[in-house]
Amino acid sequence: MRIHFEKSGGFAGISLGSDFDSENLSAEQTDELSQLVRESCFFEQPTVMRAAQPAPDRFHYRVSVDTGTQKHSIELDEASAPECLQPLLKWLATAQRNVIAAQKQRPTG
Repeated sequence: MRIHFEKSGGFAGISLGSDFDSENLSAEQTDELSQLVRESCFFEQPTVMRAAQPAPDRFHYRVSVDTGTQKHSIELDEASAPECLQPLLKWLATAQRNVIAAQKQRPTG
């Protein structure tokens, strides 16, 4: 399974993108991520979800999942995220922060 996750917006307006491949994750992480994708009914979600009231400092997400047999992408803002998608978004955002932190810790040169 491959997932591309982009998070943008917020107060600073920063855009970050990360790719997650089950081949590079532990078996436990892969199982957890697969379960979150299933429980979110990801492949049944509409491709675009927007809140009725726009707000300038909201986070916006773009998530693409490719399981090898199914592919689907969604775009949404934090106010429009259904409850079933929130655990997946939280997992991806946390994993993204961990990747960025690990990259900052690598010695340069």
